[in-house]
Amino acid sequence: MVGCFSFSPISRLRGFLAAGGFTLLLTLAFPSALHSRPHIGILAPRVAYPSQGHEWFGSFLQDELSQQFRFSNRFAVMSPFTARLWQERYGSRSPEALKMFFQQAQLELLVDVKIQKVLRRVGVEWQIVRGTDNATQVVHFSKNYPLDTPDEFVVAMFADLETEIPEFSGLQGFPRGQTWKAVRAFYQWRDQQVPQRGSPEWSNFRSQLRGLVADHPSLEEQVLEYEALLDILEAGEQTPAYVPILKKADERLQILKARQPGNSEISTLLALSYYLQGETLQAKSEAVIANAKNPFAGPALMIYGLVIGRTPQEGKSFIQKGLRLYPFLADSTYDTLPPYHTLIRPLGQWLVSGSSQSRPDYEERIAEGQKYFRKGEFDQAQQVFADLSATVPTIAKPQIYLARIEIRRGAPETALRRLQGLQRQFPEESEVALYLGYAHEKLGQNDRAEDAYRHALNLRPDSPRALLRLSTVLIRRKRYNEAQSFLESLTSKYPDYAVAWWNLGVLHRKLRQPKQAQQAWERALQVEPDNERIRSALMKLSVQLESVSE
Repeated sequence: MVGCFSFSPISRLRGFLAAGGFTLLLTLAFPSALHSRPHIGILAPRVAYPSQGHEWFGSFLQDELSQQFRFSNRFAVMSPFTARLWQERYGSRSPEALKMFFQQAQLELLVDVKIQKVLRRVGVEWQIVRGTDNATQVVHFSKNYPLDTPDEFVVAMFADLETEIPEFSGLQGFPRGQTWKAVRAFYQWRDQQVPQRGSPEWSNFRSQLRGLVADHPSLEEQVLEYEALLDILEAGEQTPAYVPILKKADERLQILKARQPGNSEISTLLALSYYLQGETLQAKSEAVIANAKNPFAGPALMIYGLVIGRTPQEGKSFIQKGLRLYPFLADSTYDTLPPYHTLIRPLGQWLVSGSSQSRPDYEERIAEGQKYFRKGEFDQAQQVFADLSATVPTIAKPQIYLARIEIRRGAPETALRRLQGLQRQFPEESEVALYLGYAHEKLGQNDRAEDAYRHALNLRPDSPRALLRLSTVLIRRKRYNEAQSFLESLTSKYPDYAVAWWNLGVLHRKLRQPKQAQQAWERALQVEPDNERIRSALMKLSVQLESVSE
């Protein structure tokens, strides 16, 4: 099992982080690097007599500990929700239960606290549990704190923690500018049982959350996160997920990502939202970011596994690792907020419970049609998507696939008419605009294709496929500077997007920049080493470069 650890490597990592290179290296391609940080779990605080009625204070303390540790980028931190699920699984804090917890959750440190509030002071009793090969070692200490403000409480608490436990040296509580009244109001809301989605109680639940910001502006970031979470829950209840709601979630999460760059939960939620929308490239990118920030991000690993290949089976190792860290997806009930149970359906084959039996027919049929489409079996694919478009006419995806089949069969005019009708029916659907542009391309209507792709980008500014197709059209129209700007932005944001590197190479060839073309195609080949088209182009270019040098 996990033994005690030295923090000298961590100091070096912190220096590297300050240099700005850490995030670039911590990708899922380098899993060993992700485990150089100590793995920490945080148990739900125990509220001692006579502090009954202050469970909200325990929730606040649990969140603060988690966020202070996670945002430091020094630790791999099990989220409070996940820690609670693990704790409930073993049901006690006995030495044997703790030992099992350490082994199964792959922990190195466990933070266990008990609080007792009396008048304007709170006593915090700490237990820091270290894992050893055969047992656990426990460090006890306690402190009393005045309840002046949440900020002062957290700063003082972490100052004492780093004094008593050397592993936590250098941590500083970051201020939020909140009042105890605001904190209590938020956690009393959060600890409610979550109502059924779509019910009148659900609407009231959401309006209560929005009302918290009006009364307590300092809660804005907490409220933004939970509004996004509720958006994902609401959209994920529908089959397929309701994209307009998910786009609202994306907007809220992107705001938070800019404000909280160390928050792995935000990137995990973004990955889930993109996955539910079918935006696999963005989902992959955010899953990588989430796991780089926090190797305990089990759901991010599962999402990454689902999107890295043409089939989920290709990401099996990542999915299995994610399930080891987060084995709760198949649990029968979810009465709390984290929305990762929306992954039950696509992960059904790896779950041991019968939860996957509830997989809706729609998703099975979509997967079946996509399989036929990828294999070029268009008759079978057309039959599946035609049936789906008749049974679920309120969903654009089946008809988009019918248009894609028509394009692949050499009938872009038919596809264009279908897509124009779809655009009237689904004016906010970016994929309709995307393939409308592609149909125009196939008809040689590059000006109209450009308009369609720009419209797709207005609907979804971060769409890599729309950026790619727009760059292709701009190259054809000899607007090379614009195309280069889009492609450099695309390859910077999505360095594993082989087609973008290919297009960048094509652009450099047209600009008579063979060395830059070679570099771009070499990057493309690194991503897709079996791509014979790229390999052949590189060989021809290398011959040309050698002849020039001679």
